[in-house]
Amino acid sequence: MSIREELNNRIKTYHGIYSDVGIVLDKFSTQELVDYYINELKLEGNLRYFLEQEITANEISKEKAITQVEYYESEMDM
Repeated sequence: MSIREELNNRIKTYHGIYSDVGIVLDKFSTQELVDYYINELKLEGNLRYFLEQEITANEISKEKAITQVEYYESEMDM
């Protein structure tokens, strides 16, 4: 069954929609979720923005770490 079909046929529990949808989505791979997000929900731009922000944040963190290591190494040389 497709993600849409699984969501439409999900069992509704007392745990609430967040939990019920999570149980359905656990059955699918990350790639299937991405494809659903892009092709069914038509939200590729939103996903791209999120990914760009995460990649940029990761690069900033790496640069900060490198800068800190370089700083501490230069302090030790004094």
